[in-house]
Amino acid sequence: MSDTNTPPPIISDVQYGRNYTGWIVLLLLFGFMAVSELTSSGKSSANELEAVRNGLRMVASKDAAKRQMPFAAKTVEEEASTKDQVDKLLAKLPKKHSVLDAITAIQGHYIAGEPIPQEDLDLIKNSKIEGAQVAYEIYSSKKITPQRATELRNQLPVASRNGSLIAMHLRMKSGDPNATEEITPPWKKAGRIVVMLGAGLLFCLSILVWIGVVALKLNGALRPLGTPVQVSNNGIADRYAMRAAQIVGAFFVVQIAAEVALIPVPKSIRAGLGGILVTALMIPAVIWLSKMPIANHTISLRRLGISKEHLGRDILLGIAAFAAEIPLTFMVGALGNYLFSNLKTPEHPAATALIQNPTPLVIIGTMFMACICAPFWEELLFRGLLFPALNKLTNRVFLGAFLSSFIFASIHPQGVAAWMALANVGIVSCVMAHYSKSLVPSIVMHACHNTFLLLMALFIS
Repeated sequence: MSDTNTPPPIISDVQYGRNYTGWIVLLLLFGFMAVSELTSSGKSSANELEAVRNGLRMVASKDAAKRQMPFAAKTVEEEASTKDQVDKLLAKLPKKHSVLDAITAIQGHYIAGEPIPQEDLDLIKNSKIEGAQVAYEIYSSKKITPQRATELRNQLPVASRNGSLIAMHLRMKSGDPNATEEITPPWKKAGRIVVMLGAGLLFCLSILVWIGVVALKLNGALRPLGTPVQVSNNGIADRYAMRAAQIVGAFFVVQIAAEVALIPVPKSIRAGLGGILVTALMIPAVIWLSKMPIANHTISLRRLGISKEHLGRDILLGIAAFAAEIPLTFMVGALGNYLFSNLKTPEHPAATALIQNPTPLVIIGTMFMACICAPFWEELLFRGLLFPALNKLTNRVFLGAFLSSFIFASIHPQGVAAWMALANVGIVSCVMAHYSKSLVPSIVMHACHNTFLLLMALFIS
């Protein structure tokens, strides 16, 4: 381990003049993103419809598990519970249904064993939306032959042919005895067991880590090595803000470029390819920017705390930090959901993509984007650049950590209710950077955090 008496590198004492351009650009970009989140959190949207669908999938999954148990039969109490859960979910849909709302409502009534409203059937019967006519035939027919079921399945949108409620209901109406495996296929059952076992081991590791942290702190052996870099004057802090603005701008450009490039690509694989393409463009863009000086001042990756020095130690610290922060994040997240329960809670697009269309390409693309690209550039931006810059401007390490973590939370698309949990992740990342004098532990922690949540979404949700 590095000598605890070795101070972090201090950026040149040359007194650069103030330049507020970076701060202004960041304020505009982050402000726009935060306002978008506040707006989306306060109104119903396509995300709310997806939340209802996810809820129905969970109810159907429980029913499927019950059906798969030998000699099992649902009790009257279980049937009443299923109906109650479905009614609560469908109550979230707008009274004036769209076609997608109608299909969702029909699926809910079918799960609950209730009569399907004729007005919903009529709405999808007359729709030209892809898959609506197929849905009408499935839910208006009492029985479907296996041959016709195969034909209808091939007419469904690609994303709905496997692992969806409509595919399961189609197989059930055709008399397929294995229909319930559609919603919980064998690979998902196996993955669910692995993830649950992993969560149990993670809980045990978390306890051990916290015991170790308390013991080291009480013995005086846990002392901060300092942030990877200390900013000596406000002029340098301004240049850090400018580099941060450049990275955020690069991300917007990369996102737009990827979306434009993938317009000709079928929607079923667009999400997967998009994640791979954004990762392939964003990481080189950040590396290139790190080599470009700002007013004769170079802010290299090594200077910001990304290097091979003490790599093994830093990776282990990152894994330990993940084990320590994940229970805190879940507790703080539960508090946030309670305090902001009146607001909508949209799903993260990455989690939604995995739940809706878990093809190998989508899984790989999402994992590349969320577990490699995002931890790298977000830690570089918020903990490498903004954290030390805000430390200098506020003259308070805690205040710099709080502000950078709040900004980090506010730009994420999970809604206001998730801000507290996300800010907790950001603060722990700042603590790791401050104690280890490296960004590697926080990058590893961030990557582990995102991987764990995506595996939960893929196998548990």
